[in-house]
Amino acid sequence: MVPDDPAGRTDTPPRPARRTSAAAGTSPAARARPERGAGTGPRPGPAAPDPAPVRLVLTEKPSVARDLAGIVDPGARPGRGHIQGRTYTFTWALGHLVELEGPEHYAPALAGRWDPALLPVVPPRFDLRAREGREEQLDVVRGLLGRAAEVIVATDAGREGELIWAYIRDVSAYDGPVRRLWLSENTPAAVRAAFAALREPPAALEAAARARAAADWVVGMNATMALSARHGGLWSAGRVQTPTLALICAREAEIRAFRSEDYHVVLAEFEADGGDRYAGRWFRDAPRSTKGAGLDGSPVDAPPREAAGPDDEPAPRGPADDQGGAAGRDRPADRLATLAEAEAVVRRVMGRPGRIVALDRRRASEGPPRLFHLTDLQRAANARFGMTAAATLRAAQELYERHRAITYPRTDSRHVSREVFGTFPARLRALRGLPAPLGGLAERLGGAPPNPPGPRVVDDAKVTDHHALLPTAHALDPAGLPPDEARVYELVVRRFLAALLPPAVYDETEAVTEVAGETFRSRNRVLVEAGWREAEPPAGEQRKRKRKGGEEEAPAEGTEDAETDRGARAGGGAASDEPDAGDLSRLRHGEAALCRSARAEARQTRPPARYSEATLLRTMETAGRLVADDEVAEAMMQRGLGTPATRAQVIETLIQRGYVERARRSLAPTPRGEQLVALAPPELREAATTGEWEARLRRIEAGGEPSDGFLGDVADLTRRIVADVARQSRAAPTPSGKEAIGVCPRCGGTVVETPKGFGCARWRSEHGGCRWVLWKAVAGKTLSAGQARELLARGETAKALRGFRSRAGQPFEARLRLDRETGRVTFLFDASGAGAPAGAPGTKAIPPGPAAGSPPRSGTGPRAAARGTGTRPGARPGAGGERAAGPGRPAVSARTGAAPAGPPAPGTRARGSQPQRP
Repeated sequence: MVPDDPAGRTDTPPRPARRTSAAAGTSPAARARPERGAGTGPRPGPAAPDPAPVRLVLTEKPSVARDLAGIVDPGARPGRGHIQGRTYTFTWALGHLVELEGPEHYAPALAGRWDPALLPVVPPRFDLRAREGREEQLDVVRGLLGRAAEVIVATDAGREGELIWAYIRDVSAYDGPVRRLWLSENTPAAVRAAFAALREPPAALEAAARARAAADWVVGMNATMALSARHGGLWSAGRVQTPTLALICAREAEIRAFRSEDYHVVLAEFEADGGDRYAGRWFRDAPRSTKGAGLDGSPVDAPPREAAGPDDEPAPRGPADDQGGAAGRDRPADRLATLAEAEAVVRRVMGRPGRIVALDRRRASEGPPRLFHLTDLQRAANARFGMTAAATLRAAQELYERHRAITYPRTDSRHVSREVFGTFPARLRALRGLPAPLGGLAERLGGAPPNPPGPRVVDDAKVTDHHALLPTAHALDPAGLPPDEARVYELVVRRFLAALLPPAVYDETEAVTEVAGETFRSRNRVLVEAGWREAEPPAGEQRKRKRKGGEEEAPAEGTEDAETDRGARAGGGAASDEPDAGDLSRLRHGEAALCRSARAEARQTRPPARYSEATLLRTMETAGRLVADDEVAEAMMQRGLGTPATRAQVIETLIQRGYVERARRSLAPTPRGEQLVALAPPELREAATTGEWEARLRRIEAGGEPSDGFLGDVADLTRRIVADVARQSRAAPTPSGKEAIGVCPRCGGTVVETPKGFGCARWRSEHGGCRWVLWKAVAGKTLSAGQARELLARGETAKALRGFRSRAGQPFEARLRLDRETGRVTFLFDASGAGAPAGAPGTKAIPPGPAAGSPPRSGTGPRAAARGTGTRPGARPGAGGERAAGPGRPAVSARTGAAPAGPPAPGTRARGSQPQRP
């Protein structure tokens, strides 16, 4: 496996490239740091005309080099692959310039085919080579290193930033002075201060980075080759992505195994003697109040209760949580099994007098939340705005690098040091110009918070490489930002202000009314002092505000907000399906109350929700354990799946490789993903094992453990994985290893996804020459695999799809109907024609095109279907970072310019023998 790149991409399979070095690398059985100068590599090119020694500053990106040069060396001028200043020379690595060699380098026979007899490949040392397409920039950097008097490493201040430099140093045989630039924010003042206080290179951090890269390579390469050789096709496996995929598949299995049960509730409305009307829900006698106050006529005001902190998200739920339990055992006390029972309760209480037999009032406080680290930010952005984890990271990186508006985003700390807390007044002053209510809150907080935060915010011992995410003192107008960046900036600012505000205070009231021997519970919670909720209102309140302005609808299925609502509806706790109890403030213990109305409602238990990115990120953070409490989750962070900087790309890679798909905002495994989990040995899919590995890597990073033992254990595990796979019975993968979308209506073959459509796998003449295809591009919309699967299975979509555009450019929505014989699709509108704008295609069929994999005929296929819509035929969604290429060439990654990983054609091998890895 290869290391992460600066955009957060991790576990990316190395592409074949010109080898530049035979440098020693990390040995699974020996040292973690290689000897320098073990290889020669490409001959350095003339990087700059000036032969004088330079103070060389190495960054990851050209944009960062330009920003640093503008701050510490104004007047610096650009050159080939570098920027020349008076004091410094700046150059960049374009992410990773160097990567680990592939397995065929150590076992040349693997270049022809993946022979199980040659596995596992566990090199005694790891050699390096230039990444494809980056040889020229590597020549520039090596030329500059050849005359560098000192190197200042300004890559991202973290594990992978160190690895970028370590590999470059190895292939360049540089052994001169090295200093480390450590930045947590990119403002001019912070940059100048960091250049004035350069650090010694963190050797332990480099050792951890090398060990991580070696472990991923050994496990990923060998598991992928073993599974692919045994079962045919290409099966990508890896240390982090396979356990993550296993979590998603396990949740899907729970959903399928769930059996819904009917239950009934009884809701009633009461009128007290004093005239107050309120609502209640029946529950089974038992203790009339769980809190005790008011049961015996004693004072009803209980002492205040202080909560540990906000409960912004529900626990990731299993199938028995608030959903009927296992087959109905331990039925909740407010549910009745049959309609007859519920109607009998209604008859007994309707119109009958009753009495308030228990009344409990107490004041509760809800402490402010802690500051964001990256995973928390990604979860919040997904829950509130539906943003993917990768999109959130991109936006945060732009805010950090380009706008200098937030601090270093790839942090895993929720705390700040006392020194950083001293900068809070300046940060608050910079926020005063923001729109209400944020600017007003910053103004009110003034030079210092009214209640200095305790260890939940300021704790030197819990600050890791970087402190928590904060807004900087660089004033910013969010109105000029792109939408995603504006949303992420708002989240960071809101959380910063919320953490400094006092607790929110509520008056909570619970009343129990007894009528004809039946008991009803009424609950009410009233905000008394908003406190930190002024900065972060509850999700429901924010949605109400936005719906009034027409900006946002209710939460989508799969988000944490939706799970909160849904979990309450399913039962247990202060459920949102209980009627609004109304004002309970004037009720008195012992007061008479008349049951004005009552009704029985039939309901069903619901299965657990699929993971959203928000809930999956939390589960990855806690190594697959279902943990809701923030304090417990933080203690488990050291054993999570991956790191905050890599989790987003783990999810994206699973999607890009066809193992997972997005269903609205939730994540569902594909059949191919489920098959991979079934084939993967238990050691490879167990989240806790990978979590323990991450804990050991963190100890190596902290200097508390040498890497030799860890890498030896990795090698032993790999040998067991390869042996387990060799004993498996051969699986029956879909043709060419591609995921089956459905059955071909014309010949009964398998329909598989291609860059432009969903076509029969038998399109070649030797397979029968079936030319059936369903094109992806329909009136400006790109059909997903899930939508194609539904069309093949049902013949039409159950719900109207959005994203179509008429020939006049107007957006519209419609259901689709598939002609199974021809592959044509038609639009279906309701009887009134609602949703069909002027110029909509109506029910005109989209003409069929050529068979999958063959060139389109003139005037047919997606181009004709999309004409006039402004959408390029065959365009693929941008979420995966890919664009479709023309006939005969593969889709090309917009970010890297490389063909995305995919299965090889039958009887062929992936390019360069390089396996993919989830």
